[in-house]
Amino acid sequence: MCSGGLYADLHVLGIKKLGVMLQSQGNISTQKGLYTHSQTLSFQAKDSTSIESDSIYMNTQSDIIHTTSNQITHQVGDTSITTKGDSVIIKAGGVEVVIDSNGLIVKGGEVKSE
Repeated sequence: MCSGGLYADLHVLGIKKLGVMLQSQGNISTQKGLYTHSQTLSFQAKDSTSIESDSIYMNTQSDIIHTTSNQITHQVGDTSITTKGDSVIIKAGGVEVVIDSNGLIVKGGEVKSE
């Protein structure tokens, strides 16, 4: 529902550039879906960016690159992979594997070869 009782389709066409500037918070909301199509898509935020969903699907024909100055953590339940600038830590089933400048260390488990 739009403020002012506007219940019509709204089409905005920018031939070269379209800018929207708000002094406060801006929201885009739909009941069914929000779709975008372009050559590139960028999000920028000074503090943080959050995406929340029941499910997220990503498909790429080339590369996915995650870059950070601190760490990246992938977590499913109690299992996690944490990547830092100088180490990788894998935690699964009560076992922790650390790979860093000291080599490979297994805590709470054993190393086997089959």
